[in-house]
Amino acid sequence: MNNIRKAIVAAFMACAYVATANAQIEGSALNYMLQRPRVAKKWKQKTYFDHLFVDAGLGTNIMGTRHPEFGLTADFNIGDWFTPEHGARININGGKWSTRGLKAKYLDLSLDYLLNITAIAQPGTYYETKRFEVYGIAGFDLATSNHNNVTKYGMGIHIGLRGQYALSDNFYTYLESRYGLMEDQISQQKTWHGYRPFTTLTMGLGYRLPFVRKNYEDPERGKHSIWDGIFVGGMVGPATLSNAHKATWGDFLGVRQAASAGKWFGPYHGARFTLSSTTIRPDNQWRTKALSSQFEYLLNLNNLIGGVDPERYVWINALAGFSFNRSSDRIDGIKSSWGFSGGLQGNIRLSRGLAFVIEPRVDSYTKNFMQQDRVFKKWSVMPSLLAGFMYTYHDRYAIERREAGIHGIPKASISIAGGLASTSTKMKQTDYWMPVARISYTKWSAASHGVRFSLDGTMQRRIEDKRYSKAVGAFDWLADLTAMNYGTENTKWLSIRSVIGFAVGADYGGHKSYFSADVHAGAQGRIRLSSTTGLFIEPQMAYELSDRFMHRNWGRVTPRALVGLDYTMNRDKGSSDLKEAPEEKNFITIGGGAGLFSGSFSELHAQHKLTYNVQAGYGHWFNGVHGVHGSVSETFAKRGADGLSYTDHITAVTADYMMNMRNAITGEQSDDRLFQVTGMLGAQLSVNSCDMHKTKVVPGVHAAIQAGFRLSRHFEIYAEPAAVVHAKSIDQVKDQEPANGELKFSIGTKLHF
Repeated sequence: MNNIRKAIVAAFMACAYVATANAQIEGSALNYMLQRPRVAKKWKQKTYFDHLFVDAGLGTNIMGTRHPEFGLTADFNIGDWFTPEHGARININGGKWSTRGLKAKYLDLSLDYLLNITAIAQPGTYYETKRFEVYGIAGFDLATSNHNNVTKYGMGIHIGLRGQYALSDNFYTYLESRYGLMEDQISQQKTWHGYRPFTTLTMGLGYRLPFVRKNYEDPERGKHSIWDGIFVGGMVGPATLSNAHKATWGDFLGVRQAASAGKWFGPYHGARFTLSSTTIRPDNQWRTKALSSQFEYLLNLNNLIGGVDPERYVWINALAGFSFNRSSDRIDGIKSSWGFSGGLQGNIRLSRGLAFVIEPRVDSYTKNFMQQDRVFKKWSVMPSLLAGFMYTYHDRYAIERREAGIHGIPKASISIAGGLASTSTKMKQTDYWMPVARISYTKWSAASHGVRFSLDGTMQRRIEDKRYSKAVGAFDWLADLTAMNYGTENTKWLSIRSVIGFAVGADYGGHKSYFSADVHAGAQGRIRLSSTTGLFIEPQMAYELSDRFMHRNWGRVTPRALVGLDYTMNRDKGSSDLKEAPEEKNFITIGGGAGLFSGSFSELHAQHKLTYNVQAGYGHWFNGVHGVHGSVSETFAKRGADGLSYTDHITAVTADYMMNMRNAITGEQSDDRLFQVTGMLGAQLSVNSCDMHKTKVVPGVHAAIQAGFRLSRHFEIYAEPAAVVHAKSIDQVKDQEPANGELKFSIGTKLHF
């Protein structure tokens, strides 16, 4: 009876509750009594691989249940969260399993599913990362172990739990335990059921991508030219063969040089082509030299992981590619090989386009690459550490100037430089270093592009009664990389320029002359001293095309370095003052002086060393800068041979191009100035007559500079140093040299009309 009463009272109270609830809440109370499905969490913004993470840790492990022993383990993880609740990772861990006294080295690769338990327990649709989170783990393993050179393979499964604490927005520390089963092959100890339980406990540090990453959107993206992202650079550093015995690594130490050019196709991906040379000389063996052409893919890891930021000062690129190689030594000759490469490239930005790079890399080559390593395996593995500079052209800085039609004022510059040159096979022998002198004229059609004409001379010291010399005219295209990035009126203290061109001329050595030509490329670093002057350093690498280097291909490669000064004629091309000729556009000159003639300079008598000359000429100015000049001169060169004394009479007719150098530099007419400077360059036809030999007619080249002082509007006195190069047949006594020359110094007067 009491039970019946209790049931009735309970039913009455339930009905009263439903009636009360129905009076307070709209709709059926049943809707609020049923459990609604949980809402899955999601990110506010989500793109592919934007929640990547990577971490690594150390810990201990136990395998088996009887007489368990602790071992060491280390793991590495990389993964991604697809949603705030679900993710996956790849885990690599290795160490030692200690099982009943047997210690086996192992390596385990696993694929894991991750469940964010903290995210599941949080309310709402969107999830914000918590300071402390708990993850569940489940996955399977593929593993290998080795004991006493016995290698076995096996599989396993595991579950685990991780506690993770955020140290900052991107860095975290974790403690992770895993429990699982592994086949007996991995412990290399058999059981009746074929598997063993294991437990691992690891602790480590990790990095995860920022959830709100930098996302640079270029407002001028559609306006970039094809040159945007083009880069060039050079590197050098040590290299060695790592698959040689470690005791001989020092014996296989060499040098690697590389020059690269490539393009970034976006903020993440790029490609480059590299030409490199490697020289290795093992002890007591012939030296191996190799040339490699490499094609490599580049990936900007910082933009990929941390978001796109074009103004970073430090970033890292990953690289991988393949190569074709030609290597040679004196025993086996030239052999071909293929290779594969991979590495990292650290960049430190020095200016808008210039970066200092450090590149640790590993290259693997087929066996013909290193022909001395006959005791090695089929592959030659060569790690190297390169350092250098890389310049990248960023078109976004030039778009505004290009759209405004601003390309800079056309200018011209002159420069003089000197330095040293050698060949790739003689660089260690200082006796073969050759002094180089150069005078150049550069015409800048825009602030960033120009064409340079140079006269270069190279002469080697006499070795074993032989001397090598070369004279060429060089034509180069110059690109001012700094002006491309910073603007047409570049005021930066350091400018980086690229140089590429060719040269033609003649060389002489071993009593033979050859037509000499080369192709060359290099870079120029210019330090701005003032608005018009600069100090520059210019390393170059040339490939000689002369027949002198036939069958000596390595000798054709000639590195050189020059240091010099340049002066920019800082004026507007459209200067109206210089388009018109001066009022007195014609003039005549009369002068004379002394000099030296190569044919008589080696005469024993001091009075035979000097020559004497007289000259008369006529000139005409077309405008304020350019003109022509013609002259007739007579040179008297005393000679002495076998007790006889005679005089060579060298009569020359010269036709020169003439430039008013002061007007060209200042951009202003200087007729009313006291000091005048005129440069002349042209062709000469000379006649050498003497009673002791036949008359000879030979061509030549003439160059001179007139420094004048105006006495009045019509009269001027001048001093003129000049140089003449004659064909070798002008001297019939000493005709074994490739050419003969004169140096003259004259003083004269000039009449303007």
